[in-house]
Amino acid sequence: MPEKTFPWRRNLAAAWLTQILSLTGFTFAIAFMPFYLEELGITDPDRLKLWTGLNTALTAVAMGIMAPIWGRLGDIVGRKTMLIRAMGTGVLIVLGMSFVQSPEGLLVYRIAQGLFTGTITAASALVAAGTPEERMPSSLGFFSTSTFVGITIGPALGGLAAELWGYRTVFRIGSGILALGVVAVIVLIVEPPQHRHHSERYRETTMRTVKRFITPIIIWSLVVLFFMRISRSTTGPFLPLYVREFRDNNMRGTVALSGAVNAGVGLASALGGWLLTRKADNGNPIKYALVYVLLAFTAAVPLYLWNTLLSFSISYVIVFFLLGGIEPLVVATMVREVSPGNRGLLIGIQATVGSTGWAIAPFLGAGVTIIWSLRALFLVLPLLLLVTGGAVLILLNTKNHR
Repeated sequence: MPEKTFPWRRNLAAAWLTQILSLTGFTFAIAFMPFYLEELGITDPDRLKLWTGLNTALTAVAMGIMAPIWGRLGDIVGRKTMLIRAMGTGVLIVLGMSFVQSPEGLLVYRIAQGLFTGTITAASALVAAGTPEERMPSSLGFFSTSTFVGITIGPALGGLAAELWGYRTVFRIGSGILALGVVAVIVLIVEPPQHRHHSERYRETTMRTVKRFITPIIIWSLVVLFFMRISRSTTGPFLPLYVREFRDNNMRGTVALSGAVNAGVGLASALGGWLLTRKADNGNPIKYALVYVLLAFTAAVPLYLWNTLLSFSISYVIVFFLLGGIEPLVVATMVREVSPGNRGLLIGIQATVGSTGWAIAPFLGAGVTIIWSLRALFLVLPLLLLVTGGAVLILLNTKNHR
């Protein structure tokens, strides 16, 4: 298909829809992992925190190992094929989680999820390969909202379903939603055009291509994304336990309330990804990112002080609204540095860096909660955002002086 006639807007909309289905399916039950672990026999509070962190961290490690491999294969065999693979294996893995009988069995499936899925990486590579350069920031910003819409719908509906039917049924519903996403990919997605002839594109080795990615802008973009992922992921796995603590450890209704808070976070992040990136097509995206991360730091400072769930939730949602606009701006800056034919590999490397942060975050969170308290996590969050802001400032200076 000639590049000028490629329906990139249709692909963007279709990828957005399929990722809403994907993330809804994954988070329908996974957002309540601590409570499922309790059902599987982990009742000691410290062991529960450790297993919660372990489930998140090892998933991230596995995903980080495989992301560049899947990204490079996407450059070679097609991004649509990789997206079908990622979502199709997700159907089977989430379904399998509903049948486990032990924490160890659940952990095996979570590691498999990291190794064989990676739907966000696959879909991001597809969008980046087919979007015009001048529309990259706003398009990636719009696409990022699909992640947050999915993690809004999933926990909200999943929490209600878990209260009614239990966790195992919720995993099966999540698997069915993922299956709908696979059908949507097959029917709606168009493979992006090949920007160079196959033999020319892959004449150089993958390692030689990776060496070409070693530029100051790409390196500092990856540093920012690393700290962003730690900042976003340190508190999330423990949020259901913190909500329960606000309610004096009363379990009744806590699952639904946790889902509601997660839904608010997801919706706010989606709005941030859409609204906060719209003006960046005509300017320097990193200037906007710096403003947003400093505002997020300011909003995060009082989280530790709140004594009611409502006031805490409002501040927490504001923080994630501001964070929602940062990552797509940084990714757009980074992918503009490479040719479209190599963007799958670069986004795979970005996913590895992000997954490394995602792996570190729950261990950091578990350590803080075990040594101090759940509340202490919300002293750590503004400190992480301050470090992230410093990295964004260096990236901005690097871009301005290139």
